[in-house]
Amino acid sequence: RKATVRIQPGTYVEGVLLHGKQSGRSYDGLTIEGVKKDGATPNPDPRQVILEGTNAQTIVKGTPGWLPGDAETIPANNAIEGRSIVGLKLKNMWGRHYQNNTFFVWASNEPLDQERCADFVMDNLISSDTRSYGLFSRNCFGGEMTNSEGWNHGDSAFYIGETQCDDESWDNRDQPAKGACQDDPKWTIMDNITSHQNVLGYSGTNSKYVEIK
Repeated sequence: RKATVRIQPGTYVEGVLLHGKQSGRSYDGLTIEGVKKDGATPNPDPRQVILEGTNAQTIVKGTPGWLPGDAETIPANNAIEGRSIVGLKLKNMWGRHYQNNTFFVWASNEPLDQERCADFVMDNLISSDTRSYGLFSRNCFGGEMTNSEGWNHGDSAFYIGETQCDDESWDNRDQPAKGACQDDPKWTIMDNITSHQNVLGYSGTNSKYVEIK
């Protein structure tokens, strides 16, 4: 069942961790989007919904690797981190002042972890003043970064890294392999993005099947 989290205008001092391998949870197909004051209409102005990283905390209680007795929260490294999720959509928000990245979707590439990131959407987002990356995907199988802007990052505002699908043995696919994986890859699309005042504008370490429009 798909769900939508709607965020009304305001400033929210927090970091959000969504772990697709968390017991009893499913985040596949989840949408998180900024909306207008009516609580329903998508907000075309991402500056009205601010995720603030200064003094922010992230709840880690219950996520894989957490043990009773461990701290329930940690300083927020990312505004929103989505790990091992298919179809996560992030829209209409401004994230700023985070320790690591702003909007981060990824999956482990360790075979034993059996994680999968695919078909993400990052649309109408702003990222600023974050120590590493702004909009960042890693080990994901297809997605979109569109209509977004980033500035003042310690590295790049936009980063698509380690896009997989090198050979038949790689199993992060919708269907069983039928010949070389490159025969029918999923593409990650970048369209209408603005990047300025960063160490790098765009980074694409070990990436392929990326279309920059």
